[in-house]
Amino acid sequence: MSADVDRRVRPAVYRSFVTPGVPPTTATLATEARITESKVVAALRRLAAAHDLVLAPDSEQIAMAHPFSSRPVGYAVSIGDRSFQANCAWDGLGILALLGDGVVSTAAPLT
Repeated sequence: MSADVDRRVRPAVYRSFVTPGVPPTTATLATEARITESKVVAALRRLAAAHDLVLAPDSEQIAMAHPFSSRPVGYAVSIGDRSFQANCAWDGLGILALLGDGVVSTAAPLT
């Protein structure tokens, strides 16, 4: 049962990062996966324990679902008029591989 829930929640996480381009709330995931919020929270915790995504400390908010980041950390990806946050240059390239041609830019200093 929990594996089925996880298989419904994980793709919903990625769909939200792509469209509308923001990390989902537990309420959004519950609506999309057609399950209760408590089941979503349990699924997010299992997915985090399996290293499928990262939750913010002491929270059920998604901090990252590779290659997407929920907040700016120095790597921005632009594809047409859409923008995404990546955790590193490799994740930026991963977003491009998933979604199409664009540009990865960084504020990180080159060393």
